[in-house]
Amino acid sequence: MQVTAAFVLVLALAVTPAAQADEPMAEDPTPVPMSVTERPTPVPMSVLEAPEPFDDNTAIADWNAQRTWSYGTDQLMPLTRGMAEAGIPPAARWPLYLFTVPFDLVQLPIAAIAGLYGS
Repeated sequence: MQVTAAFVLVLALAVTPAAQADEPMAEDPTPVPMSVTERPTPVPMSVLEAPEPFDDNTAIADWNAQRTWSYGTDQLMPLTRGMAEAGIPPAARWPLYLFTVPFDLVQLPIAAIAGLYGS
């Protein structure tokens, strides 16, 4: 068994082509530095925008815009609400309420917590 493994190893090395060091590389990995003429020109200070002065009224308006939060009711009874908005005829809708309402009631505690994430 040892002779067979050694023979297979020698055969694999003999059949595998050796890498030649004389082959040129496809891409040169060394970066080429930019010349002085290719470097970007600096932007003069007169072109740069001056910062806007601080305005208390703008800051308060931004704060009030971020504070508008309301409880999200999209998660409450989603199957029942979706079935009512799906356009199913009322004759077919009433038997389906037997499946959707109990499932929505089971999910109600999780949906009540999820509504705290807001809308």
